[in-house]
Amino acid sequence: CWPKNRPARFAGLRAYGAFLVSAELAGGRVQSVRIVSEKGRTCTILNPWPGKSAHALRNGVKSETVNGDRFSLATAPGERIELTPCL
Repeated sequence: CWPKNRPARFAGLRAYGAFLVSAELAGGRVQSVRIVSEKGRTCTILNPWPGKSAHALRNGVKSETVNGDRFSLATAPGERIELTPCL
């Protein structure tokens, strides 16, 4: 619901399932989404890049490409995941 022509970011937003979520909007699009799993549960996220796939980095290492309207990611306690759009 944020105007796409205005940059924004948030960090450490607590989400259901024991996740901390951070993201940034710049240049009219979401640049990345970062997730820290506190309990190691499955994380489901609405794709912030509709119609595109995303690269997932786990603890800084490229691990997989995810696609679809929603991404479901198995996580481990303390794991850091960063999602970025595939170009």
